[in-house]
Amino acid sequence: MRYRRLDMIDRCTIQTMLGEGRKRNEIARALGVHPSTITREINKRPCASDGSYYYGLAQENFEERLTWRKKRRKLKGDVLSEVLESLSKYHSPEQISKRLSTSVHPETIYRYLKQNEEEGGQLYKFLRRSGRKRRSRYPKIARRKFQESLPSIELRSSQANERVEIGHWERDTFYGRQRSATILILVDRKSRLTRLKLLRNLKKHQMTTATCSALKDLPVRSITNDRGLEFQSYEKLQATLQKPIYFCHPYTSQERGTVENTIGLIRQFLPKKTDLSRVTQADLNTIEELLNHRPRKVLGFLTPWEVLTKNNCTA
Repeated sequence: MRYRRLDMIDRCTIQTMLGEGRKRNEIARALGVHPSTITREINKRPCASDGSYYYGLAQENFEERLTWRKKRRKLKGDVLSEVLESLSKYHSPEQISKRLSTSVHPETIYRYLKQNEEEGGQLYKFLRRSGRKRRSRYPKIARRKFQESLPSIELRSSQANERVEIGHWERDTFYGRQRSATILILVDRKSRLTRLKLLRNLKKHQMTTATCSALKDLPVRSITNDRGLEFQSYEKLQATLQKPIYFCHPYTSQERGTVENTIGLIRQFLPKKTDLSRVTQADLNTIEELLNHRPRKVLGFLTPWEVLTKNNCTA
């Protein structure tokens, strides 16, 4: 559906249809726009005193924002000098914006820092964390098709959910800067035993091969993933292992808390912004060994390896 801006007539229609009790999807169809356009319009525009949507206020707010965007300034001269001086003291863009002698929106500062980083500059290092990357609001066709009928975590057995047996794995990945390399992480839910594999690219067959290699000689009863496209070859892996593969609900990292926690442990050895192109499989083997022989409070201060062997499993 092609994007277009709403005008005053559209906003009047929204007010009328909301007053009739019509749903947002119906309003979107009537106006020929995406439902999220209606949701954004209702949520971000000011309301009347009784909390209802009023097209006049909404249009006025839109025009004010449009005027502000046209006046949006670029950082230069004395203003830029002020910004850079404050930034060198590790002030955030919001803090800088509020204390500048000239009005500058925080987003203007963020854009400047982003452009500086893309040109090879280092100013972003003065931020507590680099600017958040925005995800596309509308999923790509490949993602939609992939996620249409994934086996849900709701089908997973109680043995896996309650961690009563070895062999139920959680799987995830994390990337280096500019995706120069990827680390595949597999963690057993009961023992917390960890397997790490280095991938130089994310071709479908590589993910399947790496997973099978990581789990060689270990019990496998199920695997749980997030919904990342890197796991779209799950059917081939499922056929190879003859074991079920499940997918978490969208945006529910708590459903794979074991592997999320393990990623936090790995960050002790590979902090964010580590250049993974310089990391070798031997490096990962060392990290794996350290994690698997580290006593864990959740295991009664046994190590993952000890829990594995205690359950008569060997790697």
